[in-house]
Formats: sequence, C-alpha cells, structure tokens
Amino acid sequence: MQPSGLHQIKTTIRAPPEIFHKELLGQKRGSPQWYPGPSSDLPRTYRQNGTGLGDVGITKIDAPFDFLFNIFLPAEDPIHEKGVPDSFEPLTLDRCDPSHIPACDMPGCSVASPSIRRSTEPS
Repeated sequence: MQPSGLHQIKTTIRAPPEIFHKELLGQKRGSPQWYPGPSSDLPRTYRQNGTGLGDVGITKIDAPFDFLFNIFLPAEDPIHEKGVPDSFEPLTLDRCDPSHIPACDMPGCSVASPSIRRSTEPS
C-alpha cells in the first residue's frame, strides 16, 4: 500500500536502437539501417559501391536494405538487373530541388532529442 499522496510512476525502458529510430523519424532525417551492409543477393556492382543517393528499396528492422532500383541511373544500368518500374525515366540532379534536404554537414550539427544539451566546457 502506497502512502497517501504518492503516485507510482511507470517507466518504459527502450533499447538504444528504438530511441535512435524514433529520434531520426521525429526530426524527419530518415530511418537507421539495422543491417547497413548490402544483401549478398544483390548485383556485384551494387555490393561494391553500397547504398547510394537515389536508391529506392524496402527497409525492414530484421533484414538488410532490399534495393530495388536507383532513380538517377538509366534502366539499362547493370545495377537494375531486377528491372525498373514501367515508364521509368531517370531523374537528373538538375531536376531535383535539394533545398528541402537538411544540411547536417555543418560544424556543430547533430541529431538529438531536445533534452540533450551541448556542453561548452572543454573536455
């Protein structure tokens, strides 16, 4: 029996990957890959280069990224051995508007929850 006026606080413990996933999605910065390496059943060219800008595929928590096609490469590119959608036309970077992509390559940029504060103290 609890003393009068005290309430039990229920906490949920989440694994670090779950927290990281939630934080990235909340800031619209993508989804982390649990298995970042390419699947062994993908074309050799793809496995050598890895995931790249314009890759379209399926992500699952318990499996590697399942590459389907790349929006910037022509349909005849060897990396598209699984094929491309009907009426596929590759995009060119000049047709894309990169202004909506957050610039996180600036000094001091980080992905963190609002409760995290940057220390100005030297370490």
